[in-house]
Amino acid sequence: MTTDANNFNTMAVRAWDHPQLLNSEDVPVERHGQNFPMGITWLDIDRNANVRIKSYWDSPTNTSIKVHLDAWADTILYSAGSTWLEVAENDRDFQHGVFSTNDDHPWNHPQMQTSRFITFAKPFAEPPKIVLWLKELDIDKTHNWRVKTYADGITRTGFMLHIDTWGDTILYTGTATWIAHPANRTNIASGTYNTMDVRPWDQPRVNNEGHMSYGRTFEKNPLLLTALNWIDIGDDANLRIRALTSNPTRTGFTWNLDSWGDTTLFSAGASYLAVQDF
Repeated sequence: MTTDANNFNTMAVRAWDHPQLLNSEDVPVERHGQNFPMGITWLDIDRNANVRIKSYWDSPTNTSIKVHLDAWADTILYSAGSTWLEVAENDRDFQHGVFSTNDDHPWNHPQMQTSRFITFAKPFAEPPKIVLWLKELDIDKTHNWRVKTYADGITRTGFMLHIDTWGDTILYTGTATWIAHPANRTNIASGTYNTMDVRPWDQPRVNNEGHMSYGRTFEKNPLLLTALNWIDIGDDANLRIRALTSNPTRTGFTWNLDSWGDTTLFSAGASYLAVQDF
């Protein structure tokens, strides 16, 4: 069973206007021997170089891990954020993993659509729910930044994971974290939301808000995690996007998928995971 969750933003260790490629922080964890499936929640990257970002963790101790949000080459990373789930070893509810387009083809041979059938280490009793979070991106600067990850063909034994782009976007690398959980657990809920739930993609605006219902009532406010699964942002200004939540209750929450400054946000999406520990 998962026990805790954390969030990291590069602005916890430096100011946004002092960009640097490598950003990390030691964060406390519940216990040793856990895993930490991770997703990106926030990006502010300069338009004059390719969009390159990766979130990962290392250096585990009995009480902490080091969380990273890194760029590379000539990318100018003003700020970024991530979230992650603490999953105990041999957890009975959650299975998780990572898939990258680089597992299918080299980064310098980009393609529009990439998919892979993911096989669970242990079959579920019935088809589970799947949560997908973007974990790493490398997108060319010369066209709009478009990427989405989604699942279909979900069975007891696995599912098809997709990482796609569209239009004239050049996606060198896309990496997604996947988390699978039993569909019938009363203490777990998950789902997706998108700016296109509240407006068309071709009516871009900076602030986008909606309400998400869990479809059930928890006994108390659950632990709520959310990270990006979709972006469609114009290349005429910096890439700025953040996934935020507010007003959490036992039945749902308010979501925001916002940009700022002169960014053109055509659409964005996120996946959430809500967990109540017994």
